[in-house]
Amino acid sequence: MKHLVQKTLVVGKCLLLSTALVCTGSFAAAQTDTGTRAENTVTIKFDESDGITGELLSFSNNTLRLNSSVGTVTIPADDVTCIGAACPESLRLQVASSPIVLTSIDGAITLAGDLIAVTDTEYVVATAAGELRIEIDKVTCQGEGCVVEVSAPAFGGPVVLSNGATEIAGNLVGVDENSYLVEVENLGAIRVQLETFTCTGDGCPAN
Repeated sequence: MKHLVQKTLVVGKCLLLSTALVCTGSFAAAQTDTGTRAENTVTIKFDESDGITGELLSFSNNTLRLNSSVGTVTIPADDVTCIGAACPESLRLQVASSPIVLTSIDGAITLAGDLIAVTDTEYVVATAAGELRIEIDKVTCQGEGCVVEVSAPAFGGPVVLSNGATEIAGNLVGVDENSYLVEVENLGAIRVQLETFTCTGDGCPAN
């Protein structure tokens, strides 16, 4: 199983927003000096609890040592399960193969893993860097593990947004409840209100 994050590697409870991945818990940018820490990141779970996420320091004498957001903790390995590539095989959480790929609405951030559960508001995903919780309404979901398989958004490409005498030409890269996100030459990405502009062109969302 691969864990893919295009911009950053994130550990903890995360919210995929339209332009960023916001997390509580430890955060490791995908830089060389944090590579080892990221590879050793796991989530230790107790029954149905959220668990503890951090860097696995050691596993010996049936005891786990973890460098977490609250410091170094020692956890007896009885009745716990472990999520992450660095987990001891005997403690690894066994989940049915339900691979999914979650992509932020604007397509800027993507991560992959196995679906553990779906709550009213979140996907709970097992990844190589531990357990991640992602808000359902911030992403599109693709794969066997999705509750409802969602194909790639039916938009993207050249558009012209019109509002009377005002026209904005560019490439549509995102849509949310209130606005279009359009990449305009020499200006970058700009946000335009849905209610006040009409979209024409091959990149417009399907009605």
